Amino acid sequence: MKIGILTQPLRYNYGGILQNMALQMVLRKAGHEVCTLDYAVPSKSAFALFKWEVKKRLRHLLSPGKYPIVEHIPTDAEKDVMFSGMDSFMSRRIVRSPRFRKEEDFGTWTEAEGFDAFIVGSDQCWRLRYNAFIRSMFLSFAKDRDVKRVAYAASFGTAAWEYPDALREECSSLLSKFDGVSVREGSGIALCEENLGVRPVLALDPTMLLPREEYARIADAESAPHSPGNLFVHILDPDEGKKAAVGAYSKRNGLSPFSILPRHQVENLTLDAVRHDMENCVYASPARFLRSFQEADEVIVDSFHGCVFAIIFNKPFWVVANGKRGNARFDSLLGMLSLGDRLVSLEELPSLESRRSIDWDHVNAVLDSMRAGSLDFLFTSLGLRSTDNE
Repeated sequence: MKIGILTQPLRYNYGGILQNMALQMVLRKAGHEVCTLDYAVPSKSAFALFKWEVKKRLRHLLSPGKYPIVEHIPTDAEKDVMFSGMDSFMSRRIVRSPRFRKEEDFGTWTEAEGFDAFIVGSDQCWRLRYNAFIRSMFLSFAKDRDVKRVAYAASFGTAAWEYPDALREECSSLLSKFDGVSVREGSGIALCEENLGVRPVLALDPTMLLPREEYARIADAESAPHSPGNLFVHILDPDEGKKAAVGAYSKRNGLSPFSILPRHQVENLTLDAVRHDMENCVYASPARFLRSFQEADEVIVDSFHGCVFAIIFNKPFWVVANGKRGNARFDSLLGMLSLGDRLVSLEELPSLESRRSIDWDHVNAVLDSMRAGSLDFLFTSLGLRSTDNE
């Protein structure tokens, strides 16, 4: 079977890259031909760029220490340097289509290639504010074609409904054609039932379909560098408050913190950094991300997939609540595994004790059960017997 996967754009998101790699690996192991439909975020209009310029200057006026006045949108050539490690990893590990730039490209290319099925998921592929091609994430380009359609662990990323009525009706009609619908969060079940007329099942994030040994083999095969400390800190939205809280926690518990994120991240990039400090704008390979979990004694994250990989590697961890990116994802996963106490506020972090006990036998047993159910859903929805793919 020839299967196309639709997810969020693959560029500098470690979790997004690894969840897509994992899903491809599961399907290829079962003997199928797989390709992820790659696409670029559309260029901003002149008006949108003007709004962004006004917004960044207002942020600087309100908080000059946190937001530098000169923020910079990297050029394609600069992105090629910044994300070279990620692009190199994907070129070896993920089969991708040409990069689409218009909605109609999805239909034209996939029809010519003769796909038998499409899988939508995972990551926040159904979050309206994160996806310029939201209709394609409901397979609008294939609505009249004789293909299998599966939503696997699709995510809204939030418990709030964001779609306007006209779009809701269109997506509801498209979703009714699907052969199987699953979501990654419990809140997604309610959103689908109340707004899209479909009751989905709950499925694991694709990264959790692979055992930790598989990720360790990937890190070894990619010759990932070893870690310089024993407390892996993966904070996507860093600020002085988070830095101070992590510092206080590590000092209290005798740990040595380290991070793999560049000093200058793309969200707050400055022209000066690109011109004079490019080596500290470059993102590490996903293999180094995996190695960091493998070798850490403890983990502190504000990232969903940071939380996921701490669990996969059975590492003591804390998740600093990050409402900006969506806490529904954490609530669902941690609640399912009886780990709700691992989600903490920034204010709590400095006073927490290291290595608070986690019942990993219980966690792993729940994951094993959910993994079997998730794989059964995936292959059954594709019209295949799950026993054929074990």
